[in-house]
Amino acid sequence: MADVTEIVSAIRRFRSEHRLRPSARIEAFVRPADARQRAALDALATEVTVLAGLERLELVDRREPRGGEQRLVAAGAEIAVPLAGLVDVDAARRQLDKQTAKLEADLARVSAKLDDPSFTAKAPPDVVEKQRVRRGELRDALEALHAQRELLGES
Repeated sequence: MADVTEIVSAIRRFRSEHRLRPSARIEAFVRPADARQRAALDALATEVTVLAGLERLELVDRREPRGGEQRLVAAGAEIAVPLAGLVDVDAARRQLDKQTAKLEADLARVSAKLDDPSFTAKAPPDVVEKQRVRRGELRDALEALHAQRELLGES
C-alpha cells in the first residue's frame, strides 16, 4: 500500500510541478518493481486513476523509452507520462535535472555509509544489506532518469 501511495504522490507531484489543471487527465504507463507491487496496483487501479487524475493507467512489463515522455521513478516503479499537449519540454528537462540531482545526493550518502569500514563492521548485517539494496535501486533509478533526459535532448 505504501508503494501505491508513493506512485500516486509522484504522479500528483508531476501534475503540480508542471502546473497542470486539475481537470487535465493524463496517461501513465507504470512498470511495477515486482509482482507484489503489480498486484497492489491492479487491486487499486480505480483509486489510483481517480487520485492521480488519470485518463488511463496501464501496467506494463516493459516499455522502451520514447521521445516526448517523462519518466518518473517511485517506490522502484518506473512511470512514463506522455507529454504531448501537456507540458513545456524545457520545464520537463529542468525537472529531470532536479530529480537526478536529488538521487545523486542520496546515492552519495548511501555509498559513503557503505564505503565506511566502521559502518559495515558495526551495523547489523540486515542494515548493511538494506543499504546495499538501496544503492542498487538508486543506481537503477538514475540510469532511467539519464536515459529519459537524453530522450528530451539538450536545452
